[in-house]
Amino acid sequence: MIRKASISDANEIAYILVHSWQINFKGIIPDDYLNKMDVEKITEGIKKTIEVSTLFVYVVENKVVGFVGCGHNRIQKFSSFDRELHAIHVLPEYKGNGIGKALFVEVRDLILNQGYTNMVLSVFEDNPATFFYEKLGGKLLGTRTVEYGGTQCVERVYGWNFI
Repeated sequence: MIRKASISDANEIAYILVHSWQINFKGIIPDDYLNKMDVEKITEGIKKTIEVSTLFVYVVENKVVGFVGCGHNRIQKFSSFDRELHAIHVLPEYKGNGIGKALFVEVRDLILNQGYTNMVLSVFEDNPATFFYEKLGGKLLGTRTVEYGGTQCVERVYGWNFI
């Protein structure tokens, strides 16, 4: 089941975020940066995000197992895109069950219902999930470099035009 996230979901969302980063981005992001990620601190940030952006959670048997967040486009290099998919994460043991795709579709539908027509997303170039975004119709727009823990990381930027 997908529903809009509430403040009471913040801790579970933060756990998924930290867990996902520590597993999926090992070898991409410095270990020191990943090891310092703190669920309690990130929970506070998630609470603030829920107030200003749109987050949805995927729930299985009363447990949040994935989430997606979207909002205004923060990627200045691709400012012609209306919205940005800020984050999408699914617990590893639930991957491959269509949860990520269902969360993506929820965001796409929301964006269209809000009167927007396109969306952008940035993802680490070495992230194996890049195929997932391509399979969902994302078109590679270019790359950008971001810094995490003193390391320069390359991100691919994908875009979708829904109309």
